[in-house]
Amino acid sequence: MIAVPLKRVALVALGAWLLVPTALVAQDDPSGTTTNPTQVWADYHLHYFRNRTVEYYGDGGLRFLTGEFSWAQGYVRPSVRFHNFQHFDLHLGLGVFYTYNEGISDELEVRPWQGVRARWPSLGPLVFSHYVRLEERISAETGSRDLSLALRLRYKLGTRIPIKKAFHHHD
Repeated sequence: MIAVPLKRVALVALGAWLLVPTALVAQDDPSGTTTNPTQVWADYHLHYFRNRTVEYYGDGGLRFLTGEFSWAQGYVRPSVRFHNFQHFDLHLGLGVFYTYNEGISDELEVRPWQGVRARWPSLGPLVFSHYVRLEERISAETGSRDLSLALRLRYKLGTRIPIKKAFHHHD
């Protein structure tokens, strides 16, 4: 097996990502009314382990969309994870999003959420995880007293694939 330094793999992946043309946009406007929109996301993520069973984490940042219907959004999303269970973790969080919309009312959203991540099954070195999260989205437009409530249920299937041996050759 050929030894490939992990730094080289990371640099090649970063270079390929940077060379992708801007015409390939992950979140296109489905209506087709916006011509050449550009989204810019600047997010900051942090983690702090309080002890072996409690982890504080979260993110915050700014997001922009340019084009015919431009907007800017700032947000913070503090969260906590409880690790003291053998086969699952509990997650709690609260997101606060403020969206400035050009030409229409701005929007304030508060998003409390709860989640659970279960680790099952284990197949040799592969351990699968299932993450389910219920998010309540409470939003209001500026200048209005009306509130709206929407629920979002998310599911994510994941695994960790041990690749350390694939990149190192031992004689």
